[in-house]
Amino acid sequence: MKLKSIVLFSILFSILAVSLIYVALTRLEEPLRRDTIPSGVYIIPWMRPNPSITELNMHRQLPYGPETFKIENVMTGALKLEIVFNVNISSSIRTVQSTIYLGHDQEYLYVGGRFVGMFTNPANKPGEGMGGNFLQILFDVDHDGILSTPETGNRASAVLYEERPAIIFYYDLVWISKPSYQDGQPYWEFTDNLEDMGIHPPTFAMTEACATYENSTGTLSVLFKRLLRAPSLRDLDALQMRAGERWVMGFLLEMGFEVQGSQEPFQDYVDGWPRKIYPYASADTMDSSWCPKLAIDLSNPPATYPGVPL
Repeated sequence: MKLKSIVLFSILFSILAVSLIYVALTRLEEPLRRDTIPSGVYIIPWMRPNPSITELNMHRQLPYGPETFKIENVMTGALKLEIVFNVNISSSIRTVQSTIYLGHDQEYLYVGGRFVGMFTNPANKPGEGMGGNFLQILFDVDHDGILSTPETGNRASAVLYEERPAIIFYYDLVWISKPSYQDGQPYWEFTDNLEDMGIHPPTFAMTEACATYENSTGTLSVLFKRLLRAPSLRDLDALQMRAGERWVMGFLLEMGFEVQGSQEPFQDYVDGWPRKIYPYASADTMDSSWCPKLAIDLSNPPATYPGVPL
């Protein structure tokens, strides 16, 4: 009887020990990622929009969009990239003088753009779906020069009307392959469409956006924010920064016009910076070694942000 008790105790103790070790290992986090910042990298500064996107949307002309705001004032302290997009719209080229704004705080990456001479979507036709004018940013998150799942991206799309402000929509993007689509080559897909593949993302990294449109000059301004960490999206979205980390990532900017009602995929009018890879229909697009690099450093939070008291 005594031997049986000892054996039983040993078994229970072993089970408990294994369980404790398993719990400890599953809770053990990887070391903080702290990439070295090489020369030529775009360093994204600490900043917050002022007014915030929430405040801008509180003053919107419901249900269409916020009143006019000057994004250069809202994004004080952000990194600015001056870019000229040349969008092929079938029979002509639409040249759009653009300023892209990038900033971050401990929780969000802020992405904005001012597009002079964009005007309304040339693909929109009466009686058909209204496509938006969009800005999107795509990331090679692990900075290895190859797009491989999971990667991440975001798009803000504004449907423009000459007689009223913009209606804003926003989306998360993932790098994914589907054997029956695009000849099995990977491509950027909206997370909204993943349900058709049996994937049900519980939340989204992109949380808020706003836009305004000046019809007289054809100038669209958009601003959106995305979470720097959303653990529930880890399998789809590799941008999962922790406090104290410093990441260097490849990135690509795209601007264009959505084409609604087309029976063929990837028919939007798009240009990219520093170069165009849309419509992602080739294995060559997996090579992101040429992409410019940006750095987000969460190891040195400031006491205050430009124009925004904490």
